[in-house]
Amino acid sequence: MIKKLTPLFSNPRTELSKMPKIYFADTGLRNLAMGSFSDLRTRSDTDKIIEGIVASHVLRNRLLSHRVNYWKTKSGAEVDFIISGVKPVQSIEVKSGILKHVMISRGYRSLLSKYYPEKAILLNSTIWSEKEINGYTVEAIPTAVFLLREARECTPT
Repeated sequence: MIKKLTPLFSNPRTELSKMPKIYFADTGLRNLAMGSFSDLRTRSDTDKIIEGIVASHVLRNRLLSHRVNYWKTKSGAEVDFIISGVKPVQSIEVKSGILKHVMISRGYRSLLSKYYPEKAILLNSTIWSEKEINGYTVEAIPTAVFLLREARECTPT
């Protein structure tokens, strides 16, 4: 019923190493626990709901040899999902708001320069395109499209 993600870290002095993130496997149970089933467009926790749906999808469709973590520094930089084996192979940042163009946070840039993931994905509600940022191709994908893709297309090989 509940899934726990632990942080990915290589330097416990600057990165969080013990605080897990908790996700409900079923969004309906989360809504029941929060006491709200209102429209996503009017809720203050829409970003958490979308992130939980993506977490369930990623955890369900990953290869058994891959781990799913999140990354967060003590200074607050964060990336929602890191799918890894020996090294990070895919990073996913979830944004619930409407984006006008592909842009990533300083935190995401920090992760890219530190861990060199093979794939950088920005899930959002509107944009479907690619943009090169600091030598990395960041693929912006509408969250609904990402969730509808077959498991083989969503997870690294």
